[in-house]
Amino acid sequence: MEIHCLISAENAKMIELVKVLDSFHDCLRAAIREAATLKIQEKQFYLELGIDQGNWSRMITGKANFPPELIPKFCQIAQNNLLIHWLAYQRGFELRIIPKELEERLSEKEAQLEEKDREITYLKSLISVKKEEVKE
Repeated sequence: MEIHCLISAENAKMIELVKVLDSFHDCLRAAIREAATLKIQEKQFYLELGIDQGNWSRMITGKANFPPELIPKFCQIAQNNLLIHWLAYQRGFELRIIPKELEERLSEKEAQLEEKDREITYLKSLISVKKEEVKE
């Protein structure tokens, strides 16, 4: 249930953002700005997408078209789905995560929690041993 709320908040943020973006190129730049908050540099986009810097610059300014087949890879690099949300919103749709993906994310988070629990248990045992050594 908690994961669902987090995803809904993420979707709500994306929907609010796409409402104010007038063009695909505005959305492209906004997605790059969002990625920059995660310390993803713009250079990483055109290098990983296999686009030379000049063409990339023209795409960002709207003087050249961004290849639609690169949208999934772009979203992967950006670590956001703003472009996909924008495209869907332009056609009157809002996106939601499919249950299979939600289950995979939940399993991943559960595995991370189990690992943290093991780390905590180990650290507690170390502390306990050190306490006993100090008492002696």
